[in-house]
Amino acid sequence: MAERLAVAGLLAAQLAALCWFLKGDLASWRVFQALRETGSRQRRYWRWTVKPWLAFALPSLAGLLLIGRGEALTTMPAEFGSVARLLPRLEGQALDTMLASAGLGMLIGTVLIVVASRLRRSRKPIGTLGDIGALLPRNRAELVPAALLCVTAGVTEELTFRLWLPLLLVLLTGSAAFAFGAAALLFGLLHLYQGWPGVVGTTALGAVLSAVYLMTGLLWLAVVLHIAIDLNGLVLRPLLLGAWRS
Repeated sequence: MAERLAVAGLLAAQLAALCWFLKGDLASWRVFQALRETGSRQRRYWRWTVKPWLAFALPSLAGLLLIGRGEALTTMPAEFGSVARLLPRLEGQALDTMLASAGLGMLIGTVLIVVASRLRRSRKPIGTLGDIGALLPRNRAELVPAALLCVTAGVTEELTFRLWLPLLLVLLTGSAAFAFGAAALLFGLLHLYQGWPGVVGTTALGAVLSAVYLMTGLLWLAVVLHIAIDLNGLVLRPLLLGAWRS
């Protein structure tokens, strides 16, 4: 009973941190959309790079240590086994094929989007996930903080939404399927600033990253894929469209 109360308390604390992050994120986004000066935009990028460590990574790491589950960082918790067994196992050649296919698909998609954007004579890539136009770097000075923001998002969000939150939820409910479904939905809601299309898209992305983690047991792989997806959309495409020239 005491253990369940402790888990419930940690879950409540993490949800409060998510609400704090989302509220500030929505307010910051409205301000950011109106910014035109590069220095001001850079400061916002840096602020968004620090904040996820406070709202996601630190509570997750501290919580794992508090409940004595630090090993979950390198070994998938046994509580996830009930839903992991429903999915095919990805390892060896099958994993290599999946990664190669994902990389090739991302590359082809990027080329097509860049070509289509150039045909429309647009400096912004078409087909972005939700309303993120203002977030795209506009010049060389903004590319580096944007890239660091991508790395931060990949590390901190995967730690929280693919491991910490699902673990807390499965310990409370006993259902790994519910735990990962709820975590993916919360991950989507975290991107409310992108509008509802962004919420739907990132919820689906969260489900895919959850599946990758469950099929491989490798949290670091979900982190790397998340970083690659963000870098592709937020840095590589603007870079190919000429942001480096400005």
